[in-house]
Amino acid sequence: MRFLIIFFIFNTFIVNAQEDPWLNYMTPSVIHTELKRYEGNFNLTIIPVVPEGQEKMEFAIESSIEMILGGRFLEIRQKGDMMAMPFEGITLIGYNNASNIYESISYTNFGTGMSILKGKIKTSDKTIELSGEMVNPIDKSIIKNIQIIRFVDQNEFRILSFDQTGLQEKQLTQEYVFRRKK
Repeated sequence: MRFLIIFFIFNTFIVNAQEDPWLNYMTPSVIHTELKRYEGNFNLTIIPVVPEGQEKMEFAIESSIEMILGGRFLEIRQKGDMMAMPFEGITLIGYNNASNIYESISYTNFGTGMSILKGKIKTSDKTIELSGEMVNPIDKSIIKNIQIIRFVDQNEFRILSFDQTGLQEKQLTQEYVFRRKK
């Protein structure tokens, strides 16, 4: 009899868990499991786009990546030197089960603002396209930010970062290349 009561309670919990929107919202999904594949230590190369005729630049940054908060968010920590200054940055990438969109928040010691981006995955080429806005610190205009994250394989992913001001076409501003350390 005791077994039947426990079995009934367990089955009731499982059925209700599958139908409970809050529980679904709280529970990491298959997408979170996919993000977990990118945990580890990576070499990050930041490649800013420079005007024609100027010398190309590349910055080598150390990056450690791990899933945090019970497997809900991919935290990317970056540390190194950029433009002869110490650089630190943190990016969180997550998937919102309620809205079915990816969300990203980034902040660095190169500014006092946060980049907040949202978007969807294009399953055809395994890229996530995120967009958001920031205030231009120079003239206070709005800059639309677009980032395209492409997962090459388990050992490499790339982020292309674009800016768009006013009616101008979006312009590539930086590329981030993450390669897993051997």
